[in-house]
Amino acid sequence: MFKNILMIAVMAFSYGAFAKDIKVMGEKHSQGQEVLHLRTLANKALKNQNLRNFELVGVTMKAKSLHGNGKATLVVGNDQSQKNVDQFGDAIFFLVEAPWAYHTLRWNISSMPGQANEIWQIHLRGNIKIEEVKLKLRPRSNLTRVRIPMRGELLAGENTIKLRQELKKMGYQTRRDQLRRVVMVAKSRRGRASAGMQVGQNFSNAQTIGQSQNGLAFQSNLPKSYNRLAWNFRGRTPGAWQLHMKGRIKVKAVIVEFQE
Repeated sequence: MFKNILMIAVMAFSYGAFAKDIKVMGEKHSQGQEVLHLRTLANKALKNQNLRNFELVGVTMKAKSLHGNGKATLVVGNDQSQKNVDQFGDAIFFLVEAPWAYHTLRWNISSMPGQANEIWQIHLRGNIKIEEVKLKLRPRSNLTRVRIPMRGELLAGENTIKLRQELKKMGYQTRRDQLRRVVMVAKSRRGRASAGMQVGQNFSNAQTIGQSQNGLAFQSNLPKSYNRLAWNFRGRTPGAWQLHMKGRIKVKAVIVEFQE
């Protein structure tokens, strides 16, 4: 499928450009289970600015947990990422309030920025002390971002997802639009499957689709069990927009960004 391939001119967007860090929370002690509602906190921090004009591209939390048993899970839309909240050595450091006694946890979500109408949350579990939470926001672009749900559909052999047709079914017309980014959320049984993008008569190099993540079984449909593969484009993108796959694959979703 991928023989005699011509490489598409690909350029990653500068997602960090014009982004700014907003402190949304100061010192806090959380015990048990708690949810930090980041959009609510961001609205308060922005004051006179409209959060709908921004995208979330990163989260930073300085924190520590008793005995290093704390967990912090960032939830953005349908995706989530869990991190351990560690501590320094002896439990006595949990009582120390100096800045150096805290760990810095960073989530970079520029591969699929969070829109202001989606869930932005941090789920805490354990005895956790937080020094601060910051959000990295950037002005919202004029891109249209559409998530095509695949619901963990199992595909085997060679398969093609015709993105223009899928978008049309969802009510989007893309005849004059310019494709900017495609993100595939998928996993393969043995980590040997591949996927590549076709735009018009040009094909990208195939990317390998990894196995199930975070120790979860291939049968799991949890978001954190999937990998993310991304393709970026610029300029005109006439013709077909198709995602070609080969192997035994489970696909949770395909996210398409295009510019009118």
